[in-house]
Amino acid sequence: MPQIFIFIKQRTDRENVALIGGGHTFGKTHGACPDGAGPSPAENEDNPYPGMCGATGKGVDAFTSGFEGPWTSHPTMWDNEYMKNLLDYEWEARVGPGGKHQWRVVNNEGGSRPRAPKAHGNGTTDIMMLTTDIALVMDPIYRTYVKEFATDIDSFSKAFAEVWYKLTSRDIGPYGRCAGQDIPPPQPFQNQLPDPAPEGKTIDWSLVEEVLHDLIATDHDGNDGTVGEFLRLSWQCARYVSVPRRFSHKISSLCTR
Repeated sequence: MPQIFIFIKQRTDRENVALIGGGHTFGKTHGACPDGAGPSPAENEDNPYPGMCGATGKGVDAFTSGFEGPWTSHPTMWDNEYMKNLLDYEWEARVGPGGKHQWRVVNNEGGSRPRAPKAHGNGTTDIMMLTTDIALVMDPIYRTYVKEFATDIDSFSKAFAEVWYKLTSRDIGPYGRCAGQDIPPPQPFQNQLPDPAPEGKTIDWSLVEEVLHDLIATDHDGNDGTVGEFLRLSWQCARYVSVPRRFSHKISSLCTR
């Protein structure tokens, strides 16, 4: 398991545990509907994947991963309960309401399973884990970091902040390309490339932003091929983007301009 993560994502074992744990500290999985996701965008472009248990595709009708439930008892708060839950409870596999195998706390005699407020409606629901969560404590290397973060919230918070920043900025390049008042100091992974030397006069991006804003807001010729439409929709000229049929003629026209 560690070898797979390092090969694919170029993160350390400790970073992987922090990233997974931080992501699973908040929120829940969505698979309460046992009848599946429903029609795909190709089958129903106006209301794809509505969930076959209702008409909205949201809330109790949602079906995305097919797994269902939160990882912690208060999934809107930042803490290290996720790590503690992995270590403190015995887990058993079961088929969840979405028809997928997931894990729940073993309900020992006289005990009760930890529960969380339901995301939609009243009442509470059992917490759960995915097989990939349980794997963190089955692997001896990953289990070491689960124990560290379960006993040291500050260590966990710092590790997650650093790996989240790495995840979201690794492909941006050198630190000199970062902008803003809240960016952290340079990290080792950002020093792989030197800052590119400017060639001649640099672009005033505020002027570019102003021009683009004006173009997007302006209808130049009043028909299917406005410049504003092209700027808004040009990303859909990519050959493998699914475009709703009612827009296909307009996109085709814009992409040939």
